[in-house]
Amino acid sequence: MQTTPQQADFWYRERFGEARVWAVAPGPGARFWGEFQNKGIIAIGWDELGDLQEFDTRSDIHERLREVLDRPNPSNDSLACYQFAHEMQPGDHVLIKQGRTLLLGHGVIESDYEFDESRPEFRSTRRVRWEKIGHWQFPKERAITVKTLTDFSRYRQWVMFAFQLMEGKPPVEDAAFSQRAFELLRAIHEEPTRAFYEEHAQDFKSHVEQPVKNLLNAVAAELDTAVKEVLETEKRLFSQFRKNDYGQGGAWDYYWGAFYPRGGKRTSSPQLFVWVNRHQLEYGFAIGQLGSEHRTKFVNNVHKYRLAFEAAMERHTKPEQFVFGTTTDSGDSSDSTKTQPNLQSWLKDIDNHEVSVRVVVPREELFSEPVADLRQRIIRAFHQLFPFVLLATSDDPLTSVSEYWGEDGDDREIQEKYPLEQCAEETGFDAATLAQWADAVNRKGQAVFYGPPGTGKTYMAKRIARHLVGGGDGFVEIVQFHPAYAYEDFIQGIRPRTRGDGKLEYQMVPGRFLEFCREARKRSGQCVLIVDEFNRANLSRVFGELMYLLEYRDAEIPLSGGGSFSIPENVRIIGTMNTADRSIALVDHALRRRFAFLALHPDFEILRFYHSKTDKPVAALVESLIDKLKEVNQRIGDPNYHLGITFFLNWDLEAHLEAIWRMEIEPYLEEYFFDDLSTVRNFRWETISEELGR
Repeated sequence: MQTTPQQADFWYRERFGEARVWAVAPGPGARFWGEFQNKGIIAIGWDELGDLQEFDTRSDIHERLREVLDRPNPSNDSLACYQFAHEMQPGDHVLIKQGRTLLLGHGVIESDYEFDESRPEFRSTRRVRWEKIGHWQFPKERAITVKTLTDFSRYRQWVMFAFQLMEGKPPVEDAAFSQRAFELLRAIHEEPTRAFYEEHAQDFKSHVEQPVKNLLNAVAAELDTAVKEVLETEKRLFSQFRKNDYGQGGAWDYYWGAFYPRGGKRTSSPQLFVWVNRHQLEYGFAIGQLGSEHRTKFVNNVHKYRLAFEAAMERHTKPEQFVFGTTTDSGDSSDSTKTQPNLQSWLKDIDNHEVSVRVVVPREELFSEPVADLRQRIIRAFHQLFPFVLLATSDDPLTSVSEYWGEDGDDREIQEKYPLEQCAEETGFDAATLAQWADAVNRKGQAVFYGPPGTGKTYMAKRIARHLVGGGDGFVEIVQFHPAYAYEDFIQGIRPRTRGDGKLEYQMVPGRFLEFCREARKRSGQCVLIVDEFNRANLSRVFGELMYLLEYRDAEIPLSGGGSFSIPENVRIIGTMNTADRSIALVDHALRRRFAFLALHPDFEILRFYHSKTDKPVAALVESLIDKLKEVNQRIGDPNYHLGITFFLNWDLEAHLEAIWRMEIEPYLEEYFFDDLSTVRNFRWETISEELGR
C-alpha cells in the first residue's frame, strides 16, 4: 500500500501541526554526534563566519563563504547557515543522519539561535531535547540528501517513513487500511452531513467500507463452527454512514459491522463487532444500543453466575488484552474513567458500566500490521469473547459456556502441576538438565529428543510435556510418523465422504496438526504435540508450509489447499528421533535450524537409580551389566547405535535378564554386526552369562 502525498500530508499535520522537520548531518561520518548528545545541542559549523544573525540575507552569507572557503558557489552551505540562524524555531523537530541511509536520532529544538565566541568550536548552536537515539537503516530507494542541513517539511512521505521506522512501525504493503481512510473519517467528523458523504461516496466505499467488509468477511470464514451455528455471519452485517435523523441530512463519523445471533438485529443484539473512527479501530463484544432486553438478561446472568463464569473465562482467555466497560460513543475508548482494569472488577460492578469488552488499535499501528495478522488477532478475540454472547442470550449460560469450551469431559480439566523437581526425583535425571530441556522447548517452540535405542526419548518427551501443561487447561497428544505418513495426514488433504444420498463427495479435510491447533486455540494453557519416530517420515513433505511457520511463529500463511493458517502461541511440538534409524546429520538443514535438538545418550546412573528403588538387592548384577554394556558400546563405536539402558528398566531384572538379552539385545547386535558375526558371538548370552553371575 503506497503512501500518497495526500495521506502523508494528513499524517504530518496530525503529528506536527505547523512545526518543521529538519535533517542534520553532525559532521563527516557523524563525528560530532556524541558531543551533540552529551551537550544537548546541534551546531552548524563555519565558526569563522562569526555570529550568523549578523548577516541579514542569505546572499550576505553566500558572499562571505566565497571569501572564506575560496569556492565560487557555496550555495548549499550558505542556505544551511541562513536557515539555522533565521528559520529554525523552538518546537521544530530534528533528525540526525549519517551518510544517506542511516538515521541516528530525533530531537525537539528548545531554544533560539545562540552564538558564543568564547567557545573553541560549536559557536553557533541551538539547544535540543533528544527524544530517540539509535540506528535505523533506510532502504536505498529512500536515501537521504547529503547536505548538512535540510528542511524536510516538504518531503512528508519521507518524514512519515522515518518516524514510523524509528517507532518500529514501518508501513506495510498489505495493511488493512490506508491513510486516506482516516483522512476521510476525520473530515466527516468535522462535517457530519449526508451531502459530504455523498460527495465523497466512492472514496468512503473504497477506503473505509470495503476494508471493513473484507476484514469481517475473512474473519467469518475462519470462525469455529460452534460460533457460526449461533451467529449470523452473512446477512445484514454492516452499517452505513448516512444517518436516519428525520430528514436533517446527517451522517455518522464511524463505520462498523457485526456478527449477531441468528434471527436478531444488529442494532439491538449482543454481537461481536469491528468498528472504526478517525482515531482507531476497535473489535470485541457489545450489546446494541436498542438491546435493553439482552442487556437485562446479561446483567441478571452476571449476578447469578459471576464467580463460575469468571473462573471459566480465566481458564480459557487472556483478559488483560481487553478494555472492559467502555463505549464507542465518545470516540475514545481509552478513556480510563469509563473502563475497569480487569474482568473481575467489571463484572462485579456491571450495573454501573457499559456491556462492552473490546480491543483498541490506534490508527498508527494499523499501517504497520499486515491485514492477515490483524485478522488472526480478531479471530482469537472473537473465540475468547463468544461466551459473553451466550451470557446475554442463554437461560442456562454456564451449561452453554461449558459446552463451548468442551468442559463436559475430562479432557479440559486443569492439569495437575508437575514440577521439574518431582520429575527429577522420579526419573533420576538432573533437575538442571530437565530445566534446560523445558526452556529449549519454550524458547524455540519445538524440540527433538534424539539418541540411540533405549535411551528414554519418548519417556522423557512425555515427562517434559506433562510439566509444560501442568497447572493449565492445555493437553498432550501423540502422533507417530512412519514412511507412508504425508502432508495430507498432518496438515490437510482431500478425503472422500458419503453424502446423505449415498454418493461420494470430496472435501478438503484438516489433518492431525490443524485439528490439534484448532483445539489449542480454545485453551489458555500450553498444548503439546509429541511426534514419535520423528525422522521416519519424509519431514519436508509432511510439514509443507509448516516449515515456514515453525521459524516465524507470529506469521500466517495461505495453505496450498485453500484457507490460511498460523500456529497458536500456546502450541509446543516435541519430537523423538532414533539415531539408529537416521542420523541427525541427515536431517534437512532447513528443518534442523527450526528445532532445538536435545541429546539423550545411555546414562548408566539412571539404571543405577531405577534399581536402587527396587525391593531386590541387585546392585552387583547392575554393576556387572553396566560394565558389559560399556564394553558392547565401545565395540559398536558409533554413538548413534549405542545400546541404551531402558531395555533393563525392568522391576524384576533378575528373572527377565536372560530373555531381554536373547530376544532384544542379540537381534540388535546381529543386525549391526551383520558382516562380523564373530563379534556377536563374544556377546551372546552363553558367553556373557557367567560374567553377569548367572
